[in-house]
Amino acid sequence: MDLLGLLQLVWKHRRITLPVVAVTIAVAVYAELNSPSEFEASGSVLVSEFPPDDALDPVQLTEPSTIARDVRLSDTAEEVLADPETSDFSIVATEDRSVRIEVTGATAADVERNANDLAEAVVDTIFDVQEEADIPEPERIRGATRTLDTRQPDEGAFIGTTVVLFEDPMGDVTNPLRSTAATGRLLEIASRSDAGEQAILEQTNDRFAYEVSLDSRDQAPVLEIYVLSDSQQSALSGFDVVVDFLSGHLAERQTRAGVRSTDQLRLEVLAEPQRARDVSAPVSRAVAVVIAIGGFLAVLAAILADNLQRRRASLPAEEEDPEAAWLVFSDSDAPKPAPAWPQSQERERRVEG
Repeated sequence: MDLLGLLQLVWKHRRITLPVVAVTIAVAVYAELNSPSEFEASGSVLVSEFPPDDALDPVQLTEPSTIARDVRLSDTAEEVLADPETSDFSIVATEDRSVRIEVTGATAADVERNANDLAEAVVDTIFDVQEEADIPEPERIRGATRTLDTRQPDEGAFIGTTVVLFEDPMGDVTNPLRSTAATGRLLEIASRSDAGEQAILEQTNDRFAYEVSLDSRDQAPVLEIYVLSDSQQSALSGFDVVVDFLSGHLAERQTRAGVRSTDQLRLEVLAEPQRARDVSAPVSRAVAVVIAIGGFLAVLAAILADNLQRRRASLPAEEEDPEAAWLVFSDSDAPKPAPAWPQSQERERRVEG
């Protein structure tokens, strides 16, 4: 049977095929309107050993020569010079990261007082420069003053000498992590753990799936991040959430080891996604499959109905349902009652009379 014949057959049995077509169209429309959308955002990050450009190192902030210069220009130094009992003083940086203070005066008490004032000014300056830079308290350089030494050479003026040491509480700490593939693998495992997945998903109300994998093609620890979500915005924000988790996990491990923040490894974003790609399954293909199945079912229903009709038409009359046989009889073929006998007719007329 050719295509035209099939169409004629479907139309002939439209009472059966049209509902099938209607259901097919409804399913296709539903699939078109309710098909899920998927967007993917991808990028890469590097485990870098270089601090950010705007990082403030407390060791550099508290350079002894800089601190000594600031104290020489401070109000405390002017007050010491204004003291009539003080003839001179010096504040110089030494090679062992300290500041040496020497005060010359007429009396021992005056020398000790002014030397202590200058030493206290050095300690305060060390604190202030780090306070203004928001250096975390555990990472700050601390000033420690040695015992004042006062002497009077050759029965002349008194000389008071003291030293302010710059103590670094994290100076001897070694970072246990290195910018290697091992550190990248550690972050990859952390992101795949149940605790890591829970921590990532708790940071946002958006629902998304993600994957973090170490790029084995590069010797540097480069991590590839893929985020899949039902909207572009969720995919992009999900990428930022994953990067924040990895950065926080890396920093937490180094902080527990006592590594200063400026000496810690950090994540550097090499490629940040600007938009999310639409990776949704092609809806047109699914709709075409639904329409094809519906068309096949409609043709199949028409063929079955036509075969059933032909089979019924070919059955002998005596095999037909006797209860429904009267439906096909005409008026001339319908059985008629037998004529009454003459005696019966005469009897009926008498009764009526």
